[in-house]
Amino acid sequence: MDNTRELLPRQVVWNEFAVPIWRHSLVILFGPSGSGKSTFAHRHFPHTMCVSTDDCRAMISDYAGNQQVSEDAFLLFYTLIEKRMANGHATVADSTALRQVYRDRLYKMARKYQFRIVLVFFDLPFDLCKKQDMKRECAVGDKVLEQQFKSLTKARGEIAHEKYDEIMVFQRQEEIAAFSCYWTQPLIERADKGPFDIVGDVHGCAEQLEKLFTRLGYRQDETKGYYFHPERRRAVFLGDIVDRGGSNLKTLDIVYRMWRSGNAYYVPGNHCNKVFRYLNGRNVNINEGMDKTVAELAAVSNQEREQWSSKFSLLYASAPPYLLLDRGRLLVCHAGILPRYIGRTDHKACECCLYGPAAIASVKPQDPLAWTSQYNAPHLLVYGHIPVAEPRWHNNTVDIDLGAGHDGSLAALRYPEKEIVQVKR
Repeated sequence: MDNTRELLPRQVVWNEFAVPIWRHSLVILFGPSGSGKSTFAHRHFPHTMCVSTDDCRAMISDYAGNQQVSEDAFLLFYTLIEKRMANGHATVADSTALRQVYRDRLYKMARKYQFRIVLVFFDLPFDLCKKQDMKRECAVGDKVLEQQFKSLTKARGEIAHEKYDEIMVFQRQEEIAAFSCYWTQPLIERADKGPFDIVGDVHGCAEQLEKLFTRLGYRQDETKGYYFHPERRRAVFLGDIVDRGGSNLKTLDIVYRMWRSGNAYYVPGNHCNKVFRYLNGRNVNINEGMDKTVAELAAVSNQEREQWSSKFSLLYASAPPYLLLDRGRLLVCHAGILPRYIGRTDHKACECCLYGPAAIASVKPQDPLAWTSQYNAPHLLVYGHIPVAEPRWHNNTVDIDLGAGHDGSLAALRYPEKEIVQVKR
């Protein structure tokens, strides 16, 4: 049976690393019967975390395959999921989720409680699902499975436009077998006192970044290739490391190697978020310099592309939305943050850090940096996102995005010295 699987762009599969999943998440398992969703759920997550429609049918009627109680079973399914999220517990929703109305209900519920939403798509071939369905105690049969695959074709096009925080797609059993994950709470506060070199939006300008590191006194490890500082200073990247420049993959390599070696911190930017969604098969507009990153990925082999995608996905998925450093004296994020979001890692706080307080305001101000007048937190806030001609100090905040992606300068704030070092393109 043709299920037109190529309609969805190829998903990144983490074969080299375990996938981090934030504890404040709703994981939606999505796919036809027999695709292995329940087996996957029981293998990777505690049974108390998994809410299954089959289990709900069994709880109501003592038989998981009793379709006559489906209405009551779904009511129980959604109730259990909502009660778990209301109490702050990560949850795995195990159903086919083939109809958009069901996914929308889960989506709205998760957003109500400010949960991140991870969609795990089991896009396996019809023949394989049929074979596995026949082995199930509650087999749905060929007729139902064929109908599910018809719904799947429609759903495949729909999810490209649905706003999940992350999508994982499995198209082969080998991918499912190789998968591993771990639950993590993003550490937003580090006792690290520095010193730090906080780097503004690099936007794929690797040559400028290397010149900046030279000015700052960094050296490159000849064996492993990462940059380090002989006086144990640590770089802090404020996101938007890709797009616009001509060396996006090289920039990613520099940041990734430093991050993995412990010589750098990283917080994500809105361009990072967009590239991450693109690599996850999402339908995004290839604009605002993203075409440069996409072109570089298209120019390498499929194997290399998957390796780059895995590195970027791990870097992005592991990153907190912002960091509190030096025992709370220093706060770094991509686009700024309002004091009421400090201490939070929910969806709204993440959105604020990625796009800035002005972007999420109900009434958009004419000045996108007007929010800095209301910043009254004790932490020195260092951010980027909005290009400025010179570092903009205001009310215990500083914008250090000097437009490296727009033929401007790339800047770093040395902390605790509060000195700006910049290099031109």
